[in-house]
Amino acid sequence: MDSSLESGQSVAIRVAMGSQEEEFPAVVRSCDTAQGLISVKIEGDSQKGASALLGRQATIVGRTPDVNLDLPCVVAPESQFPILVCQRVDRRNHVRVNAFLPLTFRPVDRSVYETDPEGVLVGLQEELGAHERTYETVQEDEEGEPIHPKVLALLTDMNRKLDRVLAALEREHDGQLQGPMPVNISGSGFRFTVRERIEAKALLAVRTVLPLSPPATIVFIGEVTRVRDKGGGQFEIAVRFVAIDESDRDQIVHYTFKRMRESVRNRNRKTVET
Repeated sequence: MDSSLESGQSVAIRVAMGSQEEEFPAVVRSCDTAQGLISVKIEGDSQKGASALLGRQATIVGRTPDVNLDLPCVVAPESQFPILVCQRVDRRNHVRVNAFLPLTFRPVDRSVYETDPEGVLVGLQEELGAHERTYETVQEDEEGEPIHPKVLALLTDMNRKLDRVLAALEREHDGQLQGPMPVNISGSGFRFTVRERIEAKALLAVRTVLPLSPPATIVFIGEVTRVRDKGGGQFEIAVRFVAIDESDRDQIVHYTFKRMRESVRNRNRKTVET
């Protein structure tokens, strides 16, 4: 992040509106250099039209001749006016955040995938349980009648125990289940660490669950684009989406912005406490 960007500095958020560009004057409230997060307050009458900024790629520019700012960013789609949360990004990439998520993955035969990419993805979604509902989020039965809380609690407990059994069986058979683990996530792919080397250009079927409300089960096919040996039998791999439902990608983007807001909120809380 540009070192000249400071709290209290006057800037503008520039965004393309059709064939025109508009600028919204703002003041920087806080900067998180590690995450590349910038919180700004829209000033004056510009608040009225600033809803057009939500979820858009924009640029933070300097407001005085002495400041030369040109920071590409993405505006969080659920910012609370007049405060906007932005993350600086390379215009070629999506917003990236760190998270702690459960992951299951396994190899996909490229020749089979290339024969019917859509069919392979649909088959994997059905097999791995994408878009399934969980008892934690189902509060009524198929007839619309509410489920008794004690019955719901019992079903939830049974569901969790079954999940643990299935996870143990999967570990026993192919060792490809990774429990909750650090993941770098964006709308273009994942980056995470595995316990055995996976070669670049390999295809993987990946399943994860995003802790949204309700939780979102995501299944996608990705290509390994980079492998880094971390030592100790661990390898960091970057996986680019090659087959994913756009609705699932939207869920991932929504989750990344949620994580952005949490990071800014926690940083601001620590600043107030100190």
